Amino acid sequence: QFDDNYDGKMEDYKKALVENARHQERQQAAQSIEQDRQQQKYLEGQRESQEAAVKFADNGKKLGITQEDMQQNGSTVMSYGLGDDVLTHILHDPQGAAIVKHLANNPQDAQTLLNTDRFYLGSAIDSIKSAIKPNVSKAPPPTEQLRGGGVPDKQDPRLKGAIFE
Repeated sequence: QFDDNYDGKMEDYKKALVENARHQERQQAAQSIEQDRQQQKYLEGQRESQEAAVKFADNGKKLGITQEDMQQNGSTVMSYGLGDDVLTHILHDPQGAAIVKHLANNPQDAQTLLNTDRFYLGSAIDSIKSAIKPNVSKAPPPTEQLRGGGVPDKQDPRLKGAIFE
């Protein structure tokens, strides 16, 4: 207070306090907007995950896999510790339930997926999908069996009384 420019310094101090309050207000607003955006992104991801899970279950039913089997196979595959990218890929695959069933019954294939580089992961999953597909023959269906007695019901009159041994 004994400074020659005390009033000027007090004005500068008040301006700095106001500017600091405005800066903190802008920071809080930006942080609030960022939190809202992250929450919206999280909710959207949850919704997409739920839709994918419902589609996964529907595809499993179409493939003839019961809900109980899908849950049991899913818990078995989850215990293998596969990465989120692998699980997401399997979840979104139309044959995902069959892949999970195969991995639950063949842990060596799950180990292969664990050890596979991310670059070759799609190829490894495709090889599992090809192992799942039933072998479909390209041969045409068999023909109907032909029937017939070989000899008509009526006998030839020239053979009347003939004995065949």
